[in-house]
Amino acid sequence: MSDIHYVRTEMLPEREPPASTTGAVGWMRKNLFDGWLNSILTIVSGVFILYVIAMIVPWAWSPTWNAESLDQCREIVDEAGKHEGACWGVVRDRWPQLLYGFYPQELRLRPTLAFFLLFVAIIPVLFSMISRRMNWFLLALVLLGATFFVASGPLMIAVQLVLAATLLYLGYTLIATNRDDRAEEIAAGARRLPNPLIFSGIFVFLMPWLLWGGSVWT
Repeated sequence: MSDIHYVRTEMLPEREPPASTTGAVGWMRKNLFDGWLNSILTIVSGVFILYVIAMIVPWAWSPTWNAESLDQCREIVDEAGKHEGACWGVVRDRWPQLLYGFYPQELRLRPTLAFFLLFVAIIPVLFSMISRRMNWFLLALVLLGATFFVASGPLMIAVQLVLAATLLYLGYTLIATNRDDRAEEIAAGARRLPNPLIFSGIFVFLMPWLLWGGSVWT
């Protein structure tokens, strides 16, 4: 037996992966139709979703936005030849109550501000790929938007100017920072800025105060 070996001197060119393993088709085969059980569950779930959509869409597609009462809603639905339908006139008139309940109208800024600040507070908890600069940019943006719901005055104008200047500075630095430096900032935590987790911790106490105690600005 001869001791002969063959060694390739050149690498073979890369080939495109099979079309059935990439893109939407590959994702569906891997996640939805990976075996007979997953295939059956996918088909049953798809049929159920289509059934629910077929039931909801005709009910929701109801020309009752201008209805002034429940009886008028029913008349409009009957005139449209439907057996039942959504009464959107009630939603149009009652959406503030549906959203805020019986919270005083003049203080609705407080739950609105608490709601949007919630997202700013949980971003640094859930996502580590966002730099501190981006977190503080989002916080300043929410606070600036909230100030427009408050009666204007010299103090409020000064606060708006400070927040606007902060937004411009942070926005400029975000745009001016290249991708490599941004990745390094995210990895290093951008230590030149305070950790946004500080605000996440403060929000736990700030949220009840906004909703139930005292005034927002005093």
